[in-house]
Amino acid sequence: MAVSSSTILRGVKEYLLITLGIVIYTVGWAIFLTPNNLIGGGVSGISAIIQYATGLKMGYSYFVINTVLLIISVIIIGPAFGAKTVYAIILASVCLNVFQSIIPETIIQDFALSNGKLMCSIIGGSMAGLGIGMSISQGGSTGGTDIVALIITKFRNISPGRIILTMDVFIIASSLLFPSFDVDGQRIPFDSKFSIAVYGMIIVTVCGHVVDLYLAAHPDESTVPAVLPIYIRLRAVINGSADLHLGETYSNFITLPKVHAEYKAPDVTYPDNLFVIGSSIQNPWNDWKVVPHLSKSTSSYMTIIYVPDNANFKWAVTKGSYLDYTNLRSVEDKADAGVTCNTGDFNNIKVAKGGWYTLLFQAEISADGKKIFYDLTVYPAEVYLIGNVNNGVWEFNDSFKLTAPADASGQWVSPAFLAGGELRASVKIPGFAWYASE
Repeated sequence: MAVSSSTILRGVKEYLLITLGIVIYTVGWAIFLTPNNLIGGGVSGISAIIQYATGLKMGYSYFVINTVLLIISVIIIGPAFGAKTVYAIILASVCLNVFQSIIPETIIQDFALSNGKLMCSIIGGSMAGLGIGMSISQGGSTGGTDIVALIITKFRNISPGRIILTMDVFIIASSLLFPSFDVDGQRIPFDSKFSIAVYGMIIVTVCGHVVDLYLAAHPDESTVPAVLPIYIRLRAVINGSADLHLGETYSNFITLPKVHAEYKAPDVTYPDNLFVIGSSIQNPWNDWKVVPHLSKSTSSYMTIIYVPDNANFKWAVTKGSYLDYTNLRSVEDKADAGVTCNTGDFNNIKVAKGGWYTLLFQAEISADGKKIFYDLTVYPAEVYLIGNVNNGVWEFNDSFKLTAPADASGQWVSPAFLAGGELRASVKIPGFAWYASE
């Protein structure tokens, strides 16, 4: 089966975002957390404890622990984690080592050590959360305690979030039991380790909140859990009673511990109309002009506008959305009107040469059905008489072309009728029959 270019590009985008997320995640550790001997949750927290105690860099133990967990996961519950998770774990393992070696000490001193452990906990935790959120939103995962939670929920009716939180608290608290040495080889006293554990709780809290905020702002099918608990109550009433609450009683809460959930974002549909607004369209920058779709076409939209020199306008799918030049996939100027992107004025669509123009918007739904692309073509406005009044000519003919007014205050003037009977007026758009735009 041939793979479409859109599918390839989507895959490339997903892996690029996962890569960027892992880089942000590991840079946060390399600059803000490890130089301060700070501890986080999950496998990265375990790896940090090992590094502070033995000097073995985090990336090695991070890779080994995650590899063991992945193997156990495959044996117990099957291949629940895909290639993106494996890629994310390998990349994170490499980056956790590399960035500690290549980031200059001056940067760590200026950005981290000089600002204190509290600020570093907040910034490092935020970067870790952002990186994890980006990875998860694209179908990846940094593995770790997520894998353990998935294994436990297979056998016990316990919330995965509660499992992960419990493990994070245990990992941070366990750091008090192991020796810890700073970058100069000096052993960190117990009272300092206790404060570091408190900072660890702050890191876990900040990281979790940032992950939630990112995923809420970037919803995706992959953010919906594959398995989750559902809680229900049963309600009973006396059947046939006029009183809908007669004998009403409820059961205790019933837990369905492992419900397999599937979510598919709804496919987009073509809008009924588009809209334009601008410096010379009806009441300038106040009135939205409707752009209806062409007859027998749900994906092509057309309107005629008059603009003076250097006019600006925007377009919209719904009134008030104010889309601009950059929201169009392509813009083609077939009227030599000097159509450009006005980067100095909020990316408005700018028309350098005044006159009457036909705007043709053509829409295309993406291969995955989740997005609509719009292309704009600008033609000179040409309106024709069609029908019996032209001796029955039912096609575009320059002899029956209307004369455009000098500006928006004038009126279109038709040629003389040659006969009585049915009359139509139609806008000429290359590639479309007269009845599409009558």
